[in-house]
Amino acid sequence: MIRLLSDMLKNGKISQLKMINIGVDPVAATKHNIRSVPTLLIGEHVLNGVVTEAEISKWLTHEADNDSLTHYFNEAFDQGQLEDVINDLDVKIDKLSHLLVMLCDLETPLTSRIAISAIFEHFENSPALQSLIPALCAQTENDSESVRTDVAHVLGLTGTEEAVPCLQKLAKDTFNDVRETAMEALEEIRQDLS
Repeated sequence: MIRLLSDMLKNGKISQLKMINIGVDPVAATKHNIRSVPTLLIGEHVLNGVVTEAEISKWLTHEADNDSLTHYFNEAFDQGQLEDVINDLDVKIDKLSHLLVMLCDLETPLTSRIAISAIFEHFENSPALQSLIPALCAQTENDSESVRTDVAHVLGLTGTEEAVPCLQKLAKDTFNDVRETAMEALEEIRQDLS
């Protein structure tokens, strides 16, 4: 893999290459959340194991476009790497807000939507999830009842009083699934707070 990356650097396919021997510098492994060797970091994206030039090129293309995180998450979920994503989010929690954007996008594949829900459940009652309440509340006006249902579920996972007004609004929604999910979420929060 070192030869492949060096050749890509020489040929101008990548502009910068930094190699770290984690045996010599274990702090770097912790800093970058490296759990296996080899690990390749392209921007914020972590690729574990040996990868081909085509895979590297694909991720370089994704990194260059504006939606590289969406590509990263969709691919990781498609490959069953939910735990790797959770471990990555434990270190770089600011990426959690992007998952909300994906959850509210009807073009997000079902496998990703399910994984995103599992991730939000992992962060239940956490300050990181609670920080998303304003963005979640903004989605109570979303045209899609499935998005509003998901938003009600995630608001319930925040476990905080701050989510209650938005859930009360969703509890009056015209769609039954939204109302039921919002009422269940309100009950969960009441239990959490008592």
